[in-house]
Amino acid sequence: MGITVDMRHPRAKGLMLRMAKWADLVTENFTPGTMESWELGFEQLKEVNPDIVLFSTSMMGRGGPMERQPGFGPSFHLW
Repeated sequence: MGITVDMRHPRAKGLMLRMAKWADLVTENFTPGTMESWELGFEQLKEVNPDIVLFSTSMMGRGGPMERQPGFGPSFHLW
């Protein structure tokens, strides 16, 4: 199952944490630090579900000089 959540909505964080309770896997492709800025990073997800797996990827990787460069769809295909 895949869903899209508007993280600007006031109840989005609560919804994400409720779903994390029964999820096996969460996958995200935001720029590094985005999930943490919403207080939905691995540590927060692990608090509600100790067995959860977080698959996190971004356009330019993590830790490199361009890690904050956002990208989507066709941009990934180029790499």
